[in-house]
Amino acid sequence: MIDQNDSKNSKTGHHITFKTKIFDPSEWSLDWFEIGCPLSWGKYGHVFLAREKETKMVFAIKMIFKSQMKQSTAYMSNLWWEFEIHARLNHPNIIQIYGYFWDKKKIYFILEWASWGDLFTILWNTKTGFAEKTVAKYMK
Repeated sequence: MIDQNDSKNSKTGHHITFKTKIFDPSEWSLDWFEIGCPLSWGKYGHVFLAREKETKMVFAIKMIFKSQMKQSTAYMSNLWWEFEIHARLNHPNIIQIYGYFWDKKKIYFILEWASWGDLFTILWNTKTGFAEKTVAKYMK
C-alpha cells in the first residue's frame, strides 16, 4: 500500500530524468507502478496515487480512456493543451508532468502529486472564495 506521506526524491529510473523531463514513452508500462487510492475521477479518466516501484517516487497518474476520447474531438484538443501547460510551465502552484505513456485502452500522464490537493477543489470548498491575500499567495 502506498503511504500518502511518502516524499519524493531526485533519483532517476526507467529512462526518465524527472528534473529535465527526458523520457521515452514507448518504454514505460503501468507494471512499473504500484497503484494506490483514487484521487479524482471524470468523464474521460481517473487520477490515482501511484508509486514507481524502482525509485519509490510518489506520483499522481491520470488514466485517460481512449474509447471516450474518440467520441469527442474537443476533448482531444483539451488533452493536448493540458499536456502543453503542464510540460511548459514551471511554477510551484502548477502541477508538473514527468512523462506519459499508453497501452491499448488508455493514455497515462505521470504527474506531480499535490499532497495539499488542487486549487479548484480548495476554492470550491471555501464557499466564499479567496481573500486577496490568499490569491496573492497562490499567484506568487
